[in-house]
Amino acid sequence: MTDPSSREALLEVRDLRCHLPGDQGVVRAVDGVSLTLGAGRVLGLVGESGCGKSTLVRALVGASAPGAAVSGSISLAGAVLTAMPPEARRAFVGRHAGMVFQDPMSALNPVVPVGRQIGEAVRHHLGLSRAAARDRAAELLEKVGVPDPARRLKHYPHQFSGGLRQRITIAMALSCDPALLIADEATTALDVTVQRQILDLLAELAGERGMGLILVSHDLGVIAGRADETAVMYAGRIVERGPTREVFARPRHRYTEALLGAIPRLDAPPHARLRVIPGAPPDLAAPPSGCAFAPRCPAVRPSCRAAPPPLAEGEPGAHAHACLYPPGAEPATDATTETTAATTAEISAEITAGARRQEGGDAG
Repeated sequence: MTDPSSREALLEVRDLRCHLPGDQGVVRAVDGVSLTLGAGRVLGLVGESGCGKSTLVRALVGASAPGAAVSGSISLAGAVLTAMPPEARRAFVGRHAGMVFQDPMSALNPVVPVGRQIGEAVRHHLGLSRAAARDRAAELLEKVGVPDPARRLKHYPHQFSGGLRQRITIAMALSCDPALLIADEATTALDVTVQRQILDLLAELAGERGMGLILVSHDLGVIAGRADETAVMYAGRIVERGPTREVFARPRHRYTEALLGAIPRLDAPPHARLRVIPGAPPDLAAPPSGCAFAPRCPAVRPSCRAAPPPLAEGEPGAHAHACLYPPGAEPATDATTETTAATTAEISAEITAGARRQEGGDAG
């Protein structure tokens, strides 16, 4: 890991919002996110499925879903992306940012040889000849650990294993020497051994090239030990951010504490019941008026429901959180206990209603 003071800001995001049209109204998938990433730094972005992680990183590279309303400011390598015309932005992002997706088969064209797929990007963005692009593709495949790269340039995606296909998508993302690399759940579909190889490869390449790297995952184990900083997302917002070791050792938001508590422990007794977070994330088309985690929080108080707590901004790299009563705060009062009981009743009713809806769907 690198010293934050030794790197200039590569990516700066201010008050980013991405609202999507939905059947029940506007979905606030990303609702006021600000973050900074330095060159050579690794940022881990974690949270449950549906919290807005993928929508956020897609908004960063201009790949939001059709109909999305995106606002806020995004600066990459000194250029303000949100001030660029769409065509100029696509060209700039294609040259300076790379993205690795969860499913390599959906990211690769099944009827085009992988060598041509890698070469297309460098020919378009770097203006290389066909022969130079082919040599560049072979060099990249060798760099990411694909054996016999010159021969395998002619092979199609289905002729590679899942791990090798993911290495190919990494080669494509690196083809133009980007300043920023985003890995969106890039190892979820891989077995544990291959997962570690891919994560080690990403970290090695980021270190060698001085790239900024964003690791997106719902698996805290993927982030631990690999990210310089960790940002925890919930309901479209960042609720905690700070140095990874501090966030994992001393979580300052009740949601982060709950996520860490839900990780299975090797020292737990056999057949011990796994801890879970009760309830479900809120409907982002109708978010609660206060803290979005309040309906699931065991320490909720009336003030938590008044307004969304702001993410306290401090010095760059400082540990920030958006929780009025973080872990370690004073014990709950009687009023808190009453509120928590009411919240538990709400969760129970919600789960029961969901089960009934599911039974109705099965019956249909």
